Order: sequence, then structure tokens, then C-alpha cells
Amino acid sequence: MNIIRMLFIVFISCSLSGCMSTSGPRARIPKPPVKEPDPIKQLMTKLSLSNGYWACGIFTPVDLPESASPANVISQYCDSAYGDNSHRIITIRRVCIGISIPADYYTAVLIDTVYGRKIVLLQYQESNAGWWCKEYDANPSPNNSP
Repeated sequence: MNIIRMLFIVFISCSLSGCMSTSGPRARIPKPPVKEPDPIKQLMTKLSLSNGYWACGIFTPVDLPESASPANVISQYCDSAYGDNSHRIITIRRVCIGISIPADYYTAVLIDTVYGRKIVLLQYQESNAGWWCKEYDANPSPNNSP
């Protein structure tokens, strides 16, 4: 009986050791890469929840025709807002803020500036005779409001 028990224990041990990883005693399953949050999506969510108050306040007008590209509008905006044109456009995206009817579409531009990463919202408005531009920090602190 003892021999049968010993053979049984050896058999189970060998079987279980086959399930062990061959790359070390404690091989780990790699974690999926952490996806960085999308700053434009975060800002759109925050602005959509502000009951439209985000649109109030100071904005920077840019006097260009409606046919101007977002890159041209941003170039003139940075020249006006910062006094220089040293910026890098990271992404340009068409966004809708809130659920107004008709839909209120803007162009969101994520840029790197000498003052940090910013999101500039653009919209051509005939009533303002040009482009309406409003800037937000791309990585605001939790206590900042829109």
C-alpha cells in the first residue's frame, strides 16, 4: 500500500509540475498597456454637464474667412494669445457639446504650447465676423471648473 501511495504522490507531483511555467518560479501574465485618458473627450463630458455656462465669458476672436483651415485659425490664435507662433498641433477633431437642437458643433484642437498642453475650441460665427476661439487646459486640476 505504501508503494502505491508513493507512486500516486509522485504521479500527481509530476503531473502538476507540468502546469508550472518554464520561465521562472512565478511567471506573471503581462498586464494590458494602460490607455491614457483622452483630454478632448474628458473636456467634452465636463462641458456637456455645465448647462451651457461654459460658453459664457471671454473668448478670442480670429478674423479669418469661414474657409480657413483649423491649422490656420490656430496659428493666428496662438500668435494673438501668446505673442508667438510656437505651437504643435497634436489632434484636430469635430465635436458636439451637449444635446442642443440643432446640434452645436465645434472643432477641438489639442495643441502643445510654451504654456503647456491646451485644447482650443473653434467655431465660425458670422455674428462675431470670424472665428470664435476658447482655450482650456488639457490637463486641469480636479478643482478647476470649465
